[in-house]
Amino acid sequence: MKYIYVKSTNGKVVTLIMDRNSLRCRQRGIKTNKEKVKSLQFISYKEMKRIQKINPCNVTPPLKYNTISKL
Repeated sequence: MKYIYVKSTNGKVVTLIMDRNSLRCRQRGIKTNKEKVKSLQFISYKEMKRIQKINPCNVTPPLKYNTISKL
Protein backbone atom coordinates (compact mmCIF):
# COMPACT_ATOMS: atom_id res chain seq x y z
CA MET A 1 0.00 0.00 0.00
CA LYS A 2 1.29 3.43 -0.97
CA TYR A 3 0.24 6.98 -0.24
CA ILE A 4 -0.66 8.81 -3.45
CA TYR A 5 -1.44 12.52 -3.62
CA VAL A 6 -4.03 13.51 -6.21
CA LYS A 7 -5.31 16.97 -7.09
CA SER A 8 -9.05 17.22 -7.71
CA THR A 9 -10.76 19.45 -10.27
CA ASN A 10 -11.64 22.05 -7.62
CA GLY A 11 -8.04 22.36 -6.35
CA LYS A 12 -8.27 20.17 -3.27
CA VAL A 13 -5.66 17.49 -2.58
CA VAL A 14 -6.88 13.98 -1.84
CA THR A 15 -4.52 11.51 -0.17
CA LEU A 16 -5.24 7.96 -1.30
CA ILE A 17 -3.88 4.75 0.18
CA MET A 18 -3.89 2.25 -2.66
CA ASP A 19 -1.93 -0.57 -4.18
CA ARG A 20 -0.62 -0.80 -7.71
CA ASN A 21 -3.48 -2.93 -9.05
CA SER A 22 -6.13 -0.49 -7.84
CA LEU A 23 -4.26 2.38 -9.47
CA ARG A 24 -3.94 0.55 -12.74
CA CYS A 25 -7.64 -0.34 -12.81
CA ARG A 26 -8.57 3.29 -12.15
CA GLN A 27 -6.27 4.73 -14.83
CA ARG A 28 -7.51 2.38 -17.56
CA GLY A 29 -11.15 2.26 -16.52
CA ILE A 30 -14.18 2.61 -18.80
CA LYS A 31 -17.64 3.67 -17.62
CA THR A 32 -20.77 1.66 -18.39
CA ASN A 33 -21.65 3.99 -21.30
CA LYS A 34 -18.22 3.27 -22.93
CA GLU A 35 -16.64 6.60 -21.92
CA LYS A 36 -13.13 6.64 -20.51
CA VAL A 37 -12.68 7.55 -16.86
CA LYS A 38 -10.64 10.73 -16.37
CA SER A 39 -7.09 10.01 -15.25
CA LEU A 40 -5.93 11.06 -11.83
CA GLN A 41 -3.82 14.23 -11.64
CA PHE A 42 -0.85 13.23 -9.48
CA ILE A 43 1.18 15.72 -7.47
CA SER A 44 4.37 15.34 -5.48
CA TYR A 45 4.73 15.29 -1.72
CA LYS A 46 6.45 18.70 -1.83
CA GLU A 47 3.58 20.25 -3.78
CA MET A 48 1.06 18.73 -1.35
CA LYS A 49 2.97 20.27 1.57
CA ARG A 50 3.05 23.66 -0.19
CA ILE A 51 -0.74 23.59 -0.72
CA GLN A 52 -1.24 22.45 2.89
CA LYS A 53 0.85 25.37 4.16
CA ILE A 54 -1.31 27.87 2.25
CA ASN A 55 -4.64 26.38 3.35
CA PRO A 56 -4.71 23.23 5.55
CA CYS A 57 -8.40 22.63 4.74
CA ASN A 58 -7.52 21.85 1.11
CA VAL A 59 -5.82 18.55 2.03
CA THR A 60 -8.02 15.63 3.01
CA PRO A 61 -6.96 12.90 5.46
CA PRO A 62 -5.86 9.60 3.89
CA LEU A 63 -8.61 7.51 2.31
CA LYS A 64 -8.31 3.82 1.51
CA TYR A 65 -9.04 3.19 -2.18
CA ASN A 66 -9.50 -0.42 -3.29
CA THR A 67 -10.90 -1.58 -6.58
CA ILE A 68 -11.20 -5.06 -7.95
CA SER A 69 -9.83 -5.77 -11.38
CA LYS A 70 -12.27 -6.91 -14.06
CA LEU A 71 -10.06 -9.84 -15.00
